[in-house]
Amino acid sequence: MKPHRKASKRCSNITHSKYFWFLGIILLTSIIVAIAVPLVIKKRNALDKTVHFYNPDRGLFTQWDIFANKYQPPTPWELEEMRRTGNSVVHFPVYLNTFLSTPISDKFLSDFAELLNRVRDAGLKVILRFAYTDSIAASPADAAKALVKQHITQLSTILRPASDIILLLEVGFIGVWGEWYYTQNFGNEGVVSDSQWADRVEIMNDVLGMVPGKMVLVRTAQYKQRLLGGDVNVVSGTASVNASTAFGNSTAARIGFHNDCFGGINNDMGTFRSELDRQYMISDSLYVPMEGESCDTSNPTLYSCPTSLSRLQQEHYSLLNDAHHPDVLKFWQQNGCYDSIVSKLGYRFTSTNPVWYGSTRTGRVGASGATVRVAGWERMEISNRGNVGPFNEYVVEVLFVPGVVMGGAGVPDGVKGNGFLGTLDWDLRRIPGSAEGVVIPETSFDVDVGLVDGSVETYGVFINIRSKEPTLAARPPFRIIFANDETVIPDVTQTPFWTQSRINSLAYNATVTPGAVVAENRNATKSVKLGRVSFELKGGLLSWT
Repeated sequence: MKPHRKASKRCSNITHSKYFWFLGIILLTSIIVAIAVPLVIKKRNALDKTVHFYNPDRGLFTQWDIFANKYQPPTPWELEEMRRTGNSVVHFPVYLNTFLSTPISDKFLSDFAELLNRVRDAGLKVILRFAYTDSIAASPADAAKALVKQHITQLSTILRPASDIILLLEVGFIGVWGEWYYTQNFGNEGVVSDSQWADRVEIMNDVLGMVPGKMVLVRTAQYKQRLLGGDVNVVSGTASVNASTAFGNSTAARIGFHNDCFGGINNDMGTFRSELDRQYMISDSLYVPMEGESCDTSNPTLYSCPTSLSRLQQEHYSLLNDAHHPDVLKFWQQNGCYDSIVSKLGYRFTSTNPVWYGSTRTGRVGASGATVRVAGWERMEISNRGNVGPFNEYVVEVLFVPGVVMGGAGVPDGVKGNGFLGTLDWDLRRIPGSAEGVVIPETSFDVDVGLVDGSVETYGVFINIRSKEPTLAARPPFRIIFANDETVIPDVTQTPFWTQSRINSLAYNATVTPGAVVAENRNATKSVKLGRVSFELKGGLLSWT
């Protein structure tokens, strides 16, 4: 493999079923409560496939090279501008060029830790790759193994506290650009002895331990096969990850790929030795991340629009560099596929045509004989019109927000934690790219509810897809939004809270009205189960936490 990589300080943007039960309002022994739900099939419109918009962990990333000998990190404003132009990820190649023979200085570690805090403040995540030089002429191109291991240990002390915003690690450390090819200490230009491979495996294991649980990317399928104990000389198309082992903590499940020469000659400059290598990456990248950049303009047929769209989908690309290769990106723009390529990177979820119950469903609760009426979706489908599902797990919550009338005035600015109803057992990672009409399974909720006599409440129904990281859970930039026109409103003069807070509107109102009093104990608490729906009932005012 002959890597072809540029030296770039900053790359700026070119342009930027099962049945799903929801919602039951039940009063215990004090009031009968019904949700008035008309029979309706709600037509939901997906955005045009070429409309791309901000979502975390996918799309274009901006590269900013960091050099230890002339440390010039992006300012807070520059980081925020990356997000404002539609990128959710920044890529830092970090060149430790002043530490080829010494430990990393405390000053550099402190400065870089502060930069990671800036990334978090800006609402971005980061891809990291550490190396020692970006010049093929450099000698040595990397540090000795013992010092590399020491550097990894030092860097771990600042990376682990920032694990919430570290999206991916590229293995790095070895060779020019950290690409494992041009290197003096670990074999060179593809000639690597068994003992040197053992050293590489040791470095890889150390990088896997830098930020536990994070995925680490390698340059080729060959590297992953060898790191997993295979014979580097044997070409195998057999996947190392499948549906049952995906997203776990095994080494195979944590190693993904970065292709730094998409669309290049000679099988992407040596990324693939044969079609079997490509099939290996295709199979694995259904469950592990795939990202990269274009680098070579020698043969336009290799990065033509039909070829690029097909390959990016087949190989499950989530992320691409927003400025390399500029001539390839310009070619895509001139030939009309740039917007489609960008919009399909990673995931692109839409919710489609929910069918609501035409009447309430009634059951009996305990000896008091109180009536339970439940309403919700009879059917809900999710489609993924991107290349692949997310590679990170997200929490999916239902919000039932009081006082919100869809399409009406006076919409509050932000949910601010109110209206939480329950968490859905959805694993969006399991919804593959190009999946249409995936039926959402049945789901159970525990809900605290109650009404005051005579009250009538109207609620908007929303889905909040948020980060699992506690530090990011309440922050809108780290939420996933659907590609539906009720969620993403192109007119920036319209500012309903679901666009500001990045909460998914289902374009539906539910009205709750009290029934007759059937008992005097208004403060009683009970649990009631009706089918697959579980509720905890409390008398008194509606309580939202």
